[in-house]
Amino acid sequence: MEKIAVIGAGLFGRSWAIVFARAGREVALHDSDPASLSANLAALDASLGDLHAAGLLTEPPATVRARIGIAGSLEQALAGAD
Repeated sequence: MEKIAVIGAGLFGRSWAIVFARAGREVALHDSDPASLSANLAALDASLGDLHAAGLLTEPPATVRARIGIAGSLEQALAGAD
């Protein structure tokens, strides 16, 4: 499985993480602000729920979410990324 690094967990970063995870890719999500990362993870989970409710996910939200991992550092996010 290809690993994708997404740097920045704001609106665009969350969106790209979901796009790649929906496509079956492993995603390493990193943000330099840990507080922002925590807050944005809740928004990411809510977005997955909204997509599921609208019939736009072919898998359960938890399956897609499981492909999105948190990287504690930029180096960790980039390690092995394509």
